[in-house]
Amino acid sequence: MGMICQTPEPTAPTVAPMKECIAALLSFVVPFLAGFSFVMNHFYVSGGYLHDSGWFAALMWRPQDFYLTNPAVLDNNLFYSTHLSPILYAIGLLSFFWPWGPITWFASFQGVVLGGSGLMAWIALRRISYFAERPIWHSLLALAFAFNGLAMFILAYPHIEALGTLMVCACLAAFFSGNWRMAALFLMLALSVREDMGFHIVAPLGLLWVWTMWINRRATAGRNILMLLLPAFCLSLAAVLIRSSLFTADGAFTRIYTGVPPYAHLTWSLIQERLAILFSERLYLVLPAAVALLATIVWRNPIPFFGFLAYIPWSLLNFTAFSDAAGRMDVYYPFPFQIAIFWFLWWSAAPHISHLKKTDTLQRLKSINILIPIFMIAGISMTFPWISLLPAWNSNVVRDTDKAADNIEKNRHLFGRMKADPALLSLRPRAFLQEDDLDNPNGDNGPTETLVWHKNSISLAKVRQQLANFEAESLYRIAGTPFYLASHLPRAQLENAGLALQPVMDSNLLPQMKTRYGQVNTSILDLAGTGGKHKLYGPDIVLPPGKYRVDIDARIFDERADEATIEVYNTATGPAISTSLQRGLNGKPATTSLEFTIGQQDLGNWEFRIAGNKLHGIRITGVRLHSTGQDDRS
Repeated sequence: MGMICQTPEPTAPTVAPMKECIAALLSFVVPFLAGFSFVMNHFYVSGGYLHDSGWFAALMWRPQDFYLTNPAVLDNNLFYSTHLSPILYAIGLLSFFWPWGPITWFASFQGVVLGGSGLMAWIALRRISYFAERPIWHSLLALAFAFNGLAMFILAYPHIEALGTLMVCACLAAFFSGNWRMAALFLMLALSVREDMGFHIVAPLGLLWVWTMWINRRATAGRNILMLLLPAFCLSLAAVLIRSSLFTADGAFTRIYTGVPPYAHLTWSLIQERLAILFSERLYLVLPAAVALLATIVWRNPIPFFGFLAYIPWSLLNFTAFSDAAGRMDVYYPFPFQIAIFWFLWWSAAPHISHLKKTDTLQRLKSINILIPIFMIAGISMTFPWISLLPAWNSNVVRDTDKAADNIEKNRHLFGRMKADPALLSLRPRAFLQEDDLDNPNGDNGPTETLVWHKNSISLAKVRQQLANFEAESLYRIAGTPFYLASHLPRAQLENAGLALQPVMDSNLLPQMKTRYGQVNTSILDLAGTGGKHKLYGPDIVLPPGKYRVDIDARIFDERADEATIEVYNTATGPAISTSLQRGLNGKPATTSLEFTIGQQDLGNWEFRIAGNKLHGIRITGVRLHSTGQDDRS
């Protein structure tokens, strides 16, 4: 078999340079735009995560020190206690030349990584003559690699592992092409992403080394493979030892994999549950592996399957992990299988496979043309929300949201004791402390004065819980952004921080707030045209002394609504007057009228409410307030 570690470029018919350039460009640009768009949607439309997308966006943006001190809202530890990742510092230095803010920088980074994956697949597939002759088909298969299910679910929880796998693939491609210097460069870049990336190079190379010695029946046959295998192993081992001895604050391996005491969490039912998830929800891992196994049988060569075989130990480590995300092979945890997919593509084009002329039931050359597209299609996930790759963000929202986040960061002191949801924290993590984190169970720094959250917040249940005990009189929308704000502080003070606030009278969230007459069951009222639940009109209406009448049109669908009353409420003294809500005949709408007088001595503002202990099936169709005066004019 000769120098098996070197796979020279197979000869292929010449393709028009322009078509080839367009195919290569598509392989990069389309994934780049999709990755950029997804991350922008993630932060500005869906509401970002503090763990881990906001965390990485902060680390990559104008770093404060080489050791990458985490934002105080997290823990103030060095990031190197989690992973030895000096490349984040290098990327961060480049961000000093970027004028558009940390999120667009992070989105561009993710786009480059995804685009780079498409380009690497294009390079690998180009070596197969059948696809090299068909540049568009070639480019589509490269896009299938960039958009495979694993790549998409890594993107869905934006992380750095995708960069590590890209560098590993580039390292292997350079090494197998005989470009030792480029292989060394990409090895160092891979190790700078995560300290264990060298081991992920060693795993398939080790199998190739053993196979080479076995097939040639000589112990020295695979010595050229050691030129990459040994440095990768030694450097990765050294990096792991440095991290574990010098940066000990996190203990990520124990936290994610072993637990305390080690593996006390393991049960047979847990393993069964995780296996069931693998074969039902992770088919984008299982099916390509099955096709790769079939291909090795058809080609009578196990080398293309070595990538999948090599990462079985990694799978076992994850299946037995304490963390559910790792145990279920969720998000980025199965990232080495992206290397396995690339390994299969590269070795499918090796001359001793793709150029064999011997035939069986299927001609081997033809089987490559059939099996590789099946392999690529099998890796596409049907469950990924593909629409999330399309741009739902717009430049005006991005501009206004960034401006608001910058103003909150610069004027943090004007907001008093503050709670913010992950969506806001992820935009500017360095502006906040742990006690500001809505999700931090130990973040009690006294009664909250200001609460800020995204309309699609992943912590909306906790937002509602905060509002239920908040007793704030005002609720605002931060103009031009997807964020809401509730506060006890004066509006003028909040706007002095640079925020443009729009008062919200009938938000779906407002009824969740605690009122002075107690809480109301918010799930049983349907107030037409207002979006509110029990504050029909108001709050804080300023009315001069005089005589008034309020007319409320309502339709009652449920007999249990008999106890409902219409209440005129004064914010200074409490309920002023009330009357029973009228029921129409045969379920038809009815109007309830209530007259009241405001005297010179009455202080405070006014609002009109539905009150009662059993409120069911009420639809309000209109509220009218009349000033009757002394001559009964409206």
